[in-house]
Amino acid sequence: MSASTYAVSWLTPAGAPCAGCLGLDRVGMTLTGASRGHPVNQEIAFDEIASVEIAAGTLQVRKRDGRSLSIGSLDAPGALRELAERLVHAAN
Repeated sequence: MSASTYAVSWLTPAGAPCAGCLGLDRVGMTLTGASRGHPVNQEIAFDEIASVEIAAGTLQVRKRDGRSLSIGSLDAPGALRELAERLVHAAN
């Protein structure tokens, strides 16, 4: 998989809103951005992903440990669907 980035918004595990970018590489995804003026960096390996779906205009990523992540797109129309397809392919 070639590296790609997407402009996104998401919530930290503590529930704080973030904005930044989601990067994909060969082993996983990295969310890099800021929340309330503080830098945020979150990495998720593809083998940690249990399921991916689009619901209510957001990308829902469920991890094997039961936690989930809700990601919104700040990018071009169709970016969430493209990202979902790439994550499903990479996680399988």
